[in-house]
Amino acid sequence: MDRYTYEVTGEYGDWCAIKKGEDVLHEGSLIGLMTPGTCEPNLELNLNYGTETIVVLEMKKVDGLYIAIPKEPDFLNENYTYKPIIFTQKEFEKLLSISYIDEKYQKNIPEASDGDIMRLWLCTFENRESYIDFSEMKSSIIDNVIACSLDNVENVKDVILKIFEKGRFLEISDKKDIEVVTVYVDKQNETSEWNALVKVGNKFFLRVDGWYIYGH
Repeated sequence: MDRYTYEVTGEYGDWCAIKKGEDVLHEGSLIGLMTPGTCEPNLELNLNYGTETIVVLEMKKVDGLYIAIPKEPDFLNENYTYKPIIFTQKEFEKLLSISYIDEKYQKNIPEASDGDIMRLWLCTFENRESYIDFSEMKSSIIDNVIACSLDNVENVKDVILKIFEKGRFLEISDKKDIEVVTVYVDKQNETSEWNALVKVGNKFFLRVDGWYIYGH
């Protein structure tokens, strides 16, 4: 089964419903779905998640994949909606084929930085607050990680930070081998649960979505 499905309709084939699994990513016009970024020739993906609000994502590439990164300062708002979007080359070319965008932009998509990857991952934490900047967001979440669902892990924060050292995206081949690890984040004396990590054998990885993990 394809991860991403596209139902193109309309008299001129310019209306589309896009889903990732069962999640609605976009319902609306294909015109403006992909646009040149503020700093050309960067490329931006504009999704509405089935609502009236447009969420702008920056396209980056890493490990042979194309990933949609939350755009600053938008993601600093506690009401920001985001679902990790990761395309293989083939999946991304399929999206481009239905989008009204010049192919030249695909050739100039920049490489994702470690900060981009952390931004993507932190935005999977659903109980976010509003932040002044990315630095405050990072410290507010990671510095307040107090424990995880595994009893034998003493310093979860150190585990998380080490994952970013030479990490890469890995596709999940067999979900039976993966143990989801719940991380506990202290928020003003209230504890929030976040399925932020997975354990494969003796190694920890960031849990990105149902198809990809990140680590080494």
